Amino acid sequence: MVTDWNTVANSSYGAAGLMAQERYDRSAVSRAYYAVYSRIAHVLVSRGMTFAGGREGPGHEQLADLVLHHLRMLGQYRWYVAEDLRRLYKMRLEADYRPSHPVGVTDAQKAVRAMNRIFSLTKGAVDER
Repeated sequence: MVTDWNTVANSSYGAAGLMAQERYDRSAVSRAYYAVYSRIAHVLVSRGMTFAGGREGPGHEQLADLVLHHLRMLGQYRWYVAEDLRRLYKMRLEADYRPSHPVGVTDAQKAVRAMNRIFSLTKGAVDER
């Protein structure tokens, strides 16, 4: 079965909510970030963007800048999306690669709220394709 970024985004979105509900806080943060990464990758790819080295998606560090420069249809909201992306990426790195860093229910809730906000703000960009 062929999967696209939108399918991955929606799957990770659901998983993030379930992980937060079940108090798997690190996994909730990780899935929330990946849902957003996949959502933005879908929007970029659907507009014809390609990536170096045969990658199917953008590099994580460049994602927020890609939003600012290539998703102008979001208007002023692209700044909010980019800032949420930066915060979520930092949270995801701490959740996934720093086991000594505490990640709790508040972090999971913040990550899920940011994910929901980004999905809401990018809805038109996804639906218009």
